[in-house]
Amino acid sequence: AIRFYAKYGEWDHTTRTAGGPALDDWHRAQVGFRSDWESDDSTFTLQGDAYDGNSLDRGSVGPFVLGEIAVSGFNVLGRWQHTLSGGSDVQLQMYIDHSAREDFLFYDPTADILDVDFQQALASGAHQIMWGGGYRHAKDDIGPGLVTTFIPPSQTLRWGNLFVQDEVTLNDSLRATVGLKLESNDYTDVEYLPSARLAWKQGALLPGTHEHARGGLDTGASGRNWTAYGERVKLGDGIGDVERAVLTDPQTSGGLLVACAPE
Repeated sequence: AIRFYAKYGEWDHTTRTAGGPALDDWHRAQVGFRSDWESDDSTFTLQGDAYDGNSLDRGSVGPFVLGEIAVSGFNVLGRWQHTLSGGSDVQLQMYIDHSAREDFLFYDPTADILDVDFQQALASGAHQIMWGGGYRHAKDDIGPGLVTTFIPPSQTLRWGNLFVQDEVTLNDSLRATVGLKLESNDYTDVEYLPSARLAWKQGALLPGTHEHARGGLDTGASGRNWTAYGERVKLGDGIGDVERAVLTDPQTSGGLLVACAPE
């Protein structure tokens, strides 16, 4: 499947308190696409955008012609996802981005970014293990403007990382995640970023639900619901009258019942 889009916008100038225009009109056009397709155990995504825009001519100040502000750029992203024979999932993603701005008054920057990311997810019992790495390369050139100058005018930066994390299911409500990330950059060299988290999730039932149901505190509609469709529902082993009363309570809107095909 592939989809395209295009959009165009215009913004009128704002008005100064004295009544004159502020000369900040803008118009901008953008186009893009996204394509997704599958092959065996793999999925692919390719998408991109491009834009171009400029402001109204800002006139001049003395001998200096300010002109308009112009912006342009594009980006492309590609992603490949694949399920291996052992059941693990791998993903490889690449992204490139280019942007430029022309502004005589302040600066004329251009920037180019390349980003590559890989990760693999593995499941083993109660463990959900994920590992991967990434690399980013960025280069910018900033031409001087009338009132600003950047020193140095050009810079190239690089980032790299490797990571691994393990999410362990301790029980139905509690999960623990531990991980380590190694990251390198041009400023601080290699950094070690350990992490540890605990996640607790409230169960579907409020505390004391079963105790109240055993004491006879249930709704009459629960029984009527079961009378209406009970003969077509087969409950799992170990589900007695108390559990059935909770499942068929109309306050759940049927959300606690799951229907499955006979096979």
